[in-house]
Amino acid sequence: MMRALARRQAGFGLLETLIALGILAAASPVVAMGISQMLRGAASTKVQVLSVQELQLASEWFLRDVARASTAEPLSGTSASATFTWWDGVDSRSCSYSLAGSLLQRTCGANTVTVGRDISTVLFTRVSDRVMRVDISALPTGASAPKAGTITLYMRGG
Repeated sequence: MMRALARRQAGFGLLETLIALGILAAASPVVAMGISQMLRGAASTKVQVLSVQELQLASEWFLRDVARASTAEPLSGTSASATFTWWDGVDSRSCSYSLAGSLLQRTCGANTVTVGRDISTVLFTRVSDRVMRVDISALPTGASAPKAGTITLYMRGG
């Protein structure tokens, strides 16, 4: 009886170990492929989120300046740059937006600030006396297609 008990507690035999290794070898590529797909999906999602964030940041700057603006250029048509002008109670102020490579820059007086990165296009279109449309797209490194957006800006009256 002691011999039978000792044999049962000896562990796995060669046959059981080979079967377990075979199952592991068959399942490993499937698990590795799943992990690979998951990591690629996460990287793609990160790039898309960065695109949207750049568009949102640029939009916030546009909205801030346009809320104060009493005039804007282009006066008509479409342009790759725009200038918004307002009176602050003491002086006339203006800020211009233009694309320098892939950087969207805002220049107010002598100060230039980058308000968007990885921007591929920006077009300002004068729709009416008080309405400007901005078509903007971002294409971060690693993105397969640009994220685009249209912002309609309404200037304050006179």
